[in-house]
Amino acid sequence: MHSSVLIEDIRIEGLQRVSLGSVLDTVPVTIGDKIDETDYQRIIRTLFSTGQFDDIQLRAEGNILYVTVKERPTISSIRIDGNSAIKTEALLAALGSEGVSEGSVLKRATLDLITRGLQAQYSQQGRYGATVEVKQKDRPRNRVEVGIVVDEGESATIESINILGNKLFTDDELLRSFELGEGSILSFLTSDNQYSREKLQGDIENLESYYLDRGYLKFSLESTQVSLTRDRKGIHITFGLIEGDQYTVSEVSVIGNIPIKAEAYETVIQSQKNKVYSQAAITAIEEFFTTVLGNEGYAFAEVKGSPEINEDTQEVDLV
Repeated sequence: MHSSVLIEDIRIEGLQRVSLGSVLDTVPVTIGDKIDETDYQRIIRTLFSTGQFDDIQLRAEGNILYVTVKERPTISSIRIDGNSAIKTEALLAALGSEGVSEGSVLKRATLDLITRGLQAQYSQQGRYGATVEVKQKDRPRNRVEVGIVVDEGESATIESINILGNKLFTDDELLRSFELGEGSILSFLTSDNQYSREKLQGDIENLESYYLDRGYLKFSLESTQVSLTRDRKGIHITFGLIEGDQYTVSEVSVIGNIPIKAEAYETVIQSQKNKVYSQAAITAIEEFFTTVLGNEGYAFAEVKGSPEINEDTQEVDLV
């Protein structure tokens, strides 16, 4: 047990990289304080919480408090070998988002973080068998070189895509707009049967657009399930959806600050009247207005088409 001490000086030992000032600022006691066992524990806790140290020892000699620290090493460089499916810059960016980069502190959990972080990147690409080996090499001034060897493995291939809840359109009609597919004789060229999360997200947007462009304003994708076969080489994807009713445009109006004559746009907007609602058509009209206003010198004009839904009549007023 430490006895009570009136501090006349605080001395820090073992610093290499961390500045003396930053440690003295962090230590929760100051010269003139009387400290005891509780304060010793508080000092150690506070310094450990900075994440900069692997070990902290305190001792009092007379009225001088000595704080001896062992700094954690910093990462001097990160080298990645064996990757081709994902570029090195993308892998380094993924590690950076986890707080692992050149110059960052190498904590005990960092190596595990590197392994899990990079494997997660490969899982998003459907490469569930990817392995990551991390090695470290000590360098002068308490720095460490990190070497990462990646075995990317094979991309899992899509064995089935199932759509549940569609009555208006067949699976084939809906899947025609997909980038992902169950594969065909041309898959070795198109890679359509190789899974990636980006492709899946794109196809979810394609599916929503398919319905919204055909008037199904209340379309809802209720679930997306991606399951892996036991050998981690095959993937099954299942979409669950609610199609909803088809809506027709009843009225079209333009509101807001309109510095152009109605004749310039009336024909375009009225072309939607009594037609099946289409999100693609609304986007085209938004772009038309933006272009016309841009030509008039309004470079930052904002145009937004909004459907006001009448569920009883299955109609929309387009504003």
